[in-house]
Amino acid sequence: MGNLISFSAFSKDARAVTRLYLGPPCRLLLLRLSIALVFCLLCVICPKSSAFGSDAHKVITQIAESQLTEISRRHIRHIASEFSLHELAVWPDRIRGQLAWRKSAGWHYINSKDDEPFNIKPHTRNGNILSALTYYHQRLSDPLLDRQQRMQSLAFFMHFIQDLHQPLHVGYQHDRGGNDISVQWLNEKKPRNLHWVWDTGLLMAAKKTPKQYYVLLNNISENEKRRWQDSGFIDWAMESKLLRARVYEFHYPSHGQLPILDNAYLTKNRPVIERRLLMAGVRLANELNKIFDPDTVN
Repeated sequence: MGNLISFSAFSKDARAVTRLYLGPPCRLLLLRLSIALVFCLLCVICPKSSAFGSDAHKVITQIAESQLTEISRRHIRHIASEFSLHELAVWPDRIRGQLAWRKSAGWHYINSKDDEPFNIKPHTRNGNILSALTYYHQRLSDPLLDRQQRMQSLAFFMHFIQDLHQPLHVGYQHDRGGNDISVQWLNEKKPRNLHWVWDTGLLMAAKKTPKQYYVLLNNISENEKRRWQDSGFIDWAMESKLLRARVYEFHYPSHGQLPILDNAYLTKNRPVIERRLLMAGVRLANELNKIFDPDTVN
């Protein structure tokens, strides 16, 4: 698991600058600027993958940030350096196409049959989202790791909590979590796949910015918040698994025509994904507070 978010493997210049980390303050500044530049370049050139949409990740991250304690915020700011939490949260999607990180593609989901129990195995390159969450939770909680290792762990941990709340990230193997099911989405002429609808389409149809969604959704009673927080990774996976029945509730036409997901489908299911965004944000904040400010968590 030695591929660090330092990005030194991608640039000779970055690798040379990394060796200056323990040098004078001006060298430290140069290091930070170099890492930031490489980070931005990677985010631009890496192909986008099928995962919870960037706007969804941004909404969840904003909700989580609003519920961090001051102590947690301070620790996380130190680990994240000059990167925003949203930049870190989407980083695992940006690097999936890189040769060094192709092994991470399977960490974003878990396949599960309807009657199959979840089994968290030791995390390997062939792991899944549950094993990856457990692994990166352990690493993020380890104060002996250096800042770059914890930065990488923070990025993966945030991202996988968010992905786990999208129902099709707990999907069926036979259709690759809905990626192999083509549909006609609303009035669009271009076919979409079912996974895209739940990653992006349901939210995009609302024509709201992430900030507007954050304001709309970030409203929850303390009782409900505590109920959501009193759960773990497997519980969240089971919630997504149970929601799959709603995902597949549409008419399959004959004669090779595409299923049509119309406004009725949108009206029925957008509240579901909006609630999952809020749940993910509340739970992510709680997990981070438990790691960095455990005295404030019940």
